[in-house]
Amino acid sequence: MSSSTAAMSVATPRTSRALRVSMPSAAPIAEAAMEAARVAGGTRKAQITPKAPPPMFVAAAACLATPTSAATRSTRAACAWMSSASTAIFFAMAVAQDTAARLDFLRRGLIAGALIASLAGIAGYFSLFPGAHSLFTLYGRAMGPFKDPNVFSAFLILPALFLLQSVVSDRFGKALRSTLLLGVVALALLLAFSRAAWGQFIVTSAFMLFMMVLTSRTNVQRSRIVILTAVAVAMGVALLLVLL
Repeated sequence: MSSSTAAMSVATPRTSRALRVSMPSAAPIAEAAMEAARVAGGTRKAQITPKAPPPMFVAAAACLATPTSAATRSTRAACAWMSSASTAIFFAMAVAQDTAARLDFLRRGLIAGALIASLAGIAGYFSLFPGAHSLFTLYGRAMGPFKDPNVFSAFLILPALFLLQSVVSDRFGKALRSTLLLGVVALALLLAFSRAAWGQFIVTSAFMLFMMVLTSRTNVQRSRIVILTAVAVAMGVALLLVLL
């Protein structure tokens, strides 16, 4: 066995023999991640070598083909590790060129997905159409199209931060639109009744706004961030008092 690969045993349901799958070790994956970072940073151009074997994607395919009932704990851990590494390298390669435009595209897509999920969760909580409550809620909590409210609320935090950033930094028209969208996402986050997600959103929002104040170029921008933050906090407290 070479130093760049490691074997993983996967039991199959029809035979007692173990299936040996060649898994890449951490070293080549780390090298690939560093190479993707160098490409993304513009220090060198991306190069595609058709003759190079794709062990990571072969292993990922093997993970997908493995029945859940036949997978051991070590197999599931290896597959989770492979999924995380593959995802990180994929996105590093995806934004290697035209980085700003592609990151903005990903941000818009994440906000759109959060808006759709939020509307589904709100519709389920208030039973806006037949079957919505049983489909998009769990134990009286909004969960949208996710498996439970905790996962749903955790998903909403990052797009809510993007919208909050737009509210306090963009021009009036875009900030007003972002305010309306943020209201929808924040309502869905509230109706999920996840205290951990509430705390995460409050802490991350405070940290983001603090860093925006520190990095603002003019006093006008700082004053705007502080004023809008105070207004948002006041509106949030009023909303909590009304709902609770």
